[in-house]
Amino acid sequence: MRAVNLIPVDRRVGAGVGLGRSQGGAYALLGVIVLLALLVFLYGKAAHQVTSDNSLTAKATTEAEQARSDAGALARFNGLISESEARTTAAETLVDTRFDWAHTLHELGRVLPAQVSLSELTGTVVEGGESSSKKGSSSASSSSSASSSASTSSTTSGTSKSAAASVASATPAGSLPSVTLTGCATSQTAVAQMLQRMRLIDGVAEASLASSVSSNSSGSGGSNSCPSPNATFSVTVLFEPLPAGPPAGASNVSNPATPAGAPAGATGSAK
Repeated sequence: MRAVNLIPVDRRVGAGVGLGRSQGGAYALLGVIVLLALLVFLYGKAAHQVTSDNSLTAKATTEAEQARSDAGALARFNGLISESEARTTAAETLVDTRFDWAHTLHELGRVLPAQVSLSELTGTVVEGGESSSKKGSSSASSSSSASSSASTSSTTSGTSKSAAASVASATPAGSLPSVTLTGCATSQTAVAQMLQRMRLIDGVAEASLASSVSSNSSGSGGSNSCPSPNATFSVTVLFEPLPAGPPAGASNVSNPATPAGAPAGATGSAK
């Protein structure tokens, strides 16, 4: 006779825990659901990351385009800055290569002794055998006070276009400025003192005495002779050569198309 176990399988001793009539199918289904949920979560996270990266890329692209646009708009200003710097350099160089007559006359007035008065002053700039000069005349009273008057006139050579296109210095590099003084002194000692003081003027290389004659020793005085017993003198003051001119490639300040070292279109003289 065959024995039959009438106890249900899920209640039998020693049967698998959790195994019922489904034989573990519920657990398998639950595992599949969890796995699917995990995959959906990972996909959503990846999709969000891709969307965020695409947004950042689009923003960076827009900013780059804006930067390129701004750079293109400002490119012409970079050229203007370079041109302005070149013109400033050319202007400063031109100023440095010109002889400062105003400062020289100011220094002359400071060092001139009270016992000396000037009847004639001639300023000359020599370049390659040519010279341009400025001359003034003054008359002195017995108290050694001098008054001077001068009128200025200028002449322009060439057309107005060529004159406007040039800003080169009228005293090119290497020119030798000099000043010749003629006048009266109360004594030869005053002449010597004046000669010594001339060397105190800025930029003076040499001060030499051309002549100094007492009025009582001269036969017939000329137009520049001084009353007895004063001495009539002539002194030449030489200055240091002018510094180097502007660079060959420097732009003209008033006309960038013209080199800064172009010849001057106008000359001036005062007498």
